[in-house]
Amino acid sequence: PQAWRLDWSEAKTASSAGAYDVILFADAIYTEEVAVSLAECIDHTLRSCSEARVYGAAAHTRVGASDFCREMRLRGFVAEEIEVGCSAAAEQDAIRGIEGCDSREDALQLGPCIVASWRRGPAEEGSRDDGRRLELFFDQALG
Repeated sequence: PQAWRLDWSEAKTASSAGAYDVILFADAIYTEEVAVSLAECIDHTLRSCSEARVYGAAAHTRVGASDFCREMRLRGFVAEEIEVGCSAAAEQDAIRGIEGCDSREDALQLGPCIVASWRRGPAEEGSRDDGRRLELFFDQALG
């Protein structure tokens, strides 16, 4: 396996159409425009097979997160929220030992986040699609 860094603005002009089996992003959405750009990049570069996946994390109150979920849904992607459990509530000693930080606040962004995966649709029988629910959740979280 190999990993590459991809500049979103160059994705459509590069010969990267359908080049990636897995795309990862974290805390990448800050505006509505960026949400659309990221969804467009993913749609262009993710391989067109049912096994290809996108994994991403976004803070509950991130501007553009609902727009990203909407764009992915409109482009035919199926979302599934990934439960992360209580890992964000790690003990301070563990954080210091692993991250080299003195406090939980130094190690973690304040506020919870959602981790989800997306794949090209349609939704398979018996599988769930959290896309619309996530879109509504992010809309409501911004109040």
